[in-house]
Amino acid sequence: AIIGKKTEGSMLEHVIIENGSGALNLFNTDFISMFSIHNTKDIMLKNMVLRKNAKFDDLMHIIYSKNINIENLLITRANLDGIDIDISEVNFKNLNIFEAGNDCLDLMNSIVEINKSSLKFCGDKGVSVGENSNLEINSGLISNSSIGIEVKDNSILEVVEGSFINNKIQINSY
Repeated sequence: AIIGKKTEGSMLEHVIIENGSGALNLFNTDFISMFSIHNTKDIMLKNMVLRKNAKFDDLMHIIYSKNINIENLLITRANLDGIDIDISEVNFKNLNIFEAGNDCLDLMNSIVEINKSSLKFCGDKGVSVGENSNLEINSGLISNSSIGIEVKDNSILEVVEGSFINNKIQINSY
């Protein structure tokens, strides 16, 4: 986990994490994912591979964080959600998520921008944009999922150059 004010400005590059899990009540915090970013800002992640989490929901969880910049991220074989972003601001460049048990990307009350993405074989939704979130996707592919993108709960979605292939439902909004 990257957690708290002392981690502000941190950078991780060329990291592979696999076969991990979460933890309950570790340092008075519940970590519901294999890799967590909590209560911090100005974080840079580059060239990372995260795969095969167990027991807990999310492979990656970002919560209460701002100016999180992630470049060249590959996530595979997530137990449930690939990435869960709650009450945060995140920018992705080259995001690839394959084989998530539930949503590839799940947003709650967050502002997210994605430049170049490929989300494939998501068990439920490629992207769930909910609870007053704002998502911009530039050059994205979502394929082979139950629902490509679902937008709900006063959320806003903008897709520029998006491709939706072999999803049971391409876009669902309510």
